[in-house]
Amino acid sequence: MNRIGIVLFLILFVVACSEKDEDMFDTSQTDFAYSRLKFTCVYEADALPGLDEDADSIYRYGTYLEKLKGKKNYDDIARYYRIAAAHEHYKAATNLQLLLSSGRTSSLDASKETIDLAEHFVGKEIPGATWRWGTASNRTSLRPKLTLEGLLI
Repeated sequence: MNRIGIVLFLILFVVACSEKDEDMFDTSQTDFAYSRLKFTCVYEADALPGLDEDADSIYRYGTYLEKLKGKKNYDDIARYYRIAAAHEHYKAATNLQLLLSSGRTSSLDASKETIDLAEHFVGKEIPGATWRWGTASNRTSLRPKLTLEGLLI
């Protein structure tokens, strides 16, 4: 019985390692694949747009309220983040998305608001927005208006 198993194994091994030519990609296909993998490495701080000073003050007040000890009013905190995010403050948008997705603040449609914020900042080419957009759209039944084609490459 043991010999039959070894013989079958050897036959399968020889058949699996045949000299049949595999279909290989031609150079144009390989070059195309490599061209889509190219990227430029930059420091995030150098790639991000500047923040409006007033919006940054509003954002910082929201973070101050969030860091206070004791009971927090997340609806008030979210109000400050919404105002700052409306003035293109991507950090405020990130904090607002976290409050919305965790359910700590109220919204008429938290999922849609989270995705809309992410889509807006993806359009502004904010690096973290693509990740937030993907995680928000995966958690909801909403289908984002954007496609990932072209965003990740």
